[in-house]
Amino acid sequence: MQEDFLIENGILHEYLGTEEHVIIPDGVTEIGDDTFSGCESLTSITIPEGVKKIGDFAFSNCSSLTSITIPEGVTEIGYSAFGNCSKLTSVTIPNGVTKIGDQVFSCCFQLSSITIPDSVTKIGEGVFTGCLSLTDKNGFVILSGTLYQYSGRESVPDIPGCITKIGSFAFKSCNGLTSVTIPDGVTEIGYSAFENCENLTSITIPDSVMRIGDNAFSGCKSLTSVTIPDSVTEIGDRVFTNCEALESITIPDSVKSIGKDAFCGCLALADSNGFVIIRDGFYRYLGNARSVTVPDGITEIGSGAFDGCKSLISVKLPNSITEIGNFVFAFCENLESIVIPDGVTRIGGGTFFLCCNLASITLPDSITEIGHQAFVQCGVKAITIPNGVTEIGEVAFGYCSKLTSITIPNGVTKIRSNTFQNCTSLLSVIIPEGVTEIGYEAFNECENLQSVIIPASVTRIESYAFQNCKNLLSVTIPEGVTVIEKSAFYNCRSLQAVTIPEGVTVIKDGAFGGCESLQSVAIPNGVTRIEKDTFAFCMNLTEIPIPNGLTNIEEHAFTYCINLTEITIPESVTQIDANAFDGCEKLTICGAPGSYAEAYAKEQNIPFKEV
Repeated sequence: MQEDFLIENGILHEYLGTEEHVIIPDGVTEIGDDTFSGCESLTSITIPEGVKKIGDFAFSNCSSLTSITIPEGVTEIGYSAFGNCSKLTSVTIPNGVTKIGDQVFSCCFQLSSITIPDSVTKIGEGVFTGCLSLTDKNGFVILSGTLYQYSGRESVPDIPGCITKIGSFAFKSCNGLTSVTIPDGVTEIGYSAFENCENLTSITIPDSVMRIGDNAFSGCKSLTSVTIPDSVTEIGDRVFTNCEALESITIPDSVKSIGKDAFCGCLALADSNGFVIIRDGFYRYLGNARSVTVPDGITEIGSGAFDGCKSLISVKLPNSITEIGNFVFAFCENLESIVIPDGVTRIGGGTFFLCCNLASITLPDSITEIGHQAFVQCGVKAITIPNGVTEIGEVAFGYCSKLTSITIPNGVTKIRSNTFQNCTSLLSVIIPEGVTEIGYEAFNECENLQSVIIPASVTRIESYAFQNCKNLLSVTIPEGVTVIEKSAFYNCRSLQAVTIPEGVTVIKDGAFGGCESLQSVAIPNGVTRIEKDTFAFCMNLTEIPIPNGLTNIEEHAFTYCINLTEITIPESVTQIDANAFDGCEKLTICGAPGSYAEAYAKEQNIPFKEV
């Protein structure tokens, strides 16, 4: 019965009934956390096609549930969604599911058949813990060639030759494990596959393996040596983190990518100066010196190489360096000085993240790209971006509260989302011709920004781009812009003048809301709606011509424009929200006799004048 279901905004939050067979009503898009948890009488359930997510513990402890059909639209199954469904015997997970949470089927003792599609890209820890009917006599749970779990007690398990993948968390924390030989034919070792196998001393990886996932051997404290075969092309993040006894590792030239913090805590791999160097790459510094010189001959600094080295004050890099990986100096909060040599072409994502004492840095002319979050919360006051830079990533200079000015080079075509967000000391910025887009929150909270020149090449200003730029005095929007996005100039309290070109046809919600110094603005003829909050709290706005062709004035469009004394509304306007002029106590509406404007004014008790 419908009254047994508590549904809000498409989310089924609670089931109040006691039926054995339940059909969830159409219109539900998500089964919320704990919705059917502990419904011991429930034996079967039908989920409608529109459901996209099954929440955490949604059917946990439904001890009588024997069958369930999951529809094609579901993309995510939450933590322990079917945990302790002790009579559940079979499940088919449809194509489209991409994420299966931790312990989803834990203690489903009678579960003997399950189909997991290729669409699943993330599968959690302990998904099949206690699934006795799925586990073979040797302790393996193997489904469609993937080894998902090992619960045996052998120190040297005989892994079946039929598998093609070691699944995520498959052997995690198997502390009885001492030696593993992975059979030929396996192509991937999943993330955290052998994490925290503290007594594992040796592992043999076959030539068929191409990828080793994140954290695969993290915390294997007894592992002493590893040979990576020529077939491997990618080693994920933190793969050997805290493998304290690891003295020897062979990595072939076939490996093109080594992830962040891959060798963090590998004390036995470091040389006498604290460097972990493999091939021509420097991957981790494990010393505690205040001043560090990276050895000559190194061509690559791996991701996270100095991550969190709080004692570090200065670094000298060799001229042989051509690449600086992601987050290399992240959280080096006392770093004050670094010289980047010519030849480096890219500053990786997060490279100087939270280097709050780095007051200045010189970038060589060879740089062409600055990655996302590269200088977040850095102490830099000024920085010269080389002319060769064509790409500046999202949040690249976000929260650089001491940065006062910046010149963007001519080759840049997009200022991406949040690039200069919360640069609270930034006074001026020059955007070059050629830039076509100013991204989401690009200059949000640059509260001291007074001057910005937007070039004619710009055709798009995204939502919140200049929100809370409280000292911005004037803006000219280029001719090519047709849409001013949501809250683009919201709360620019000092903005006195804005020029909107005739080509603009849409001004979205809150675009100029809170611009309390704005005195007048001309709305282009192509605009047909004044959307909600567009000019709300523009307390010094005294006049605003409304173009013929405008049809709608939405809620709070002019709320608390307390100095707006007159507004002429053309006959094309056919709808005005009741709250459109809230707080406009001096307002008189002008319009044609018998028009919608006159009827609206009378209905809202606003003075009306015929024109």
